[in-house]
Order: sequence, then structure tokens, then C-alpha cells
Amino acid sequence: VYKRQALHEANKIDFANTMVFNLYEYYEISKGHPFSVRKFIEDGLLNKINVKQENIHLLDSTIPEAKMDEYTKKYDDTIKALGGIDILLLGVGNMGHMGLCLLYT
Repeated sequence: VYKRQALHEANKIDFANTMVFNLYEYYEISKGHPFSVRKFIEDGLLNKINVKQENIHLLDSTIPEAKMDEYTKKYDDTIKALGGIDILLLGVGNMGHMGLCLLYT
């Protein structure tokens, strides 16, 4: 989906006013790590469309555990302040999971 969207529609759809939030990130993984969700989203989509950097809100996996509650509340508050989420693009993993929520868990 990301590849098709980026390659075929980047010049047809204006993403300048799009707000981007990600659902999850692996904890304590660097932003450039090959398994980082941030890297996957940036390489697969965000770096190929005209979304403004200030409109991209990706989870920071390096937040200390002691500050996690405060950080996630601020992330939720940002989503609410910007009007909520209208469209959610969510992949289904090869084991039937969505957003790392495995089936039967």
C-alpha cells in the first residue's frame, strides 16, 4: 500500500495538510534501526510525498520508562487537539495481528 501510494499518487494528491501519527514503535530502538517502525514509514511513504515535517508525529521509542505516562498522554492530547483521526491505515501482520496486538492475547 505504501509503495503504491507513494509511487503512483504522490503527484496527484496533496499531502501538505495531512497530519501523520503512528500507532506503535518498538521500545528502546533507535530511530534509524532497520526494524524501526519510524524508518519503515519514512522510507516507504513519508520521504516520497509532500507531507510537512511539522505534521509528522511519530512515537519516540527512547523516552525513559519513568516519563512514558506523561509522554503518551501528551501524544494523545496532540491527536485530540488536531481534531482526532479521520482515516487509519493499518496493516495486518502475517500472523493476523494489527499494531502488534496478536490474536488471542
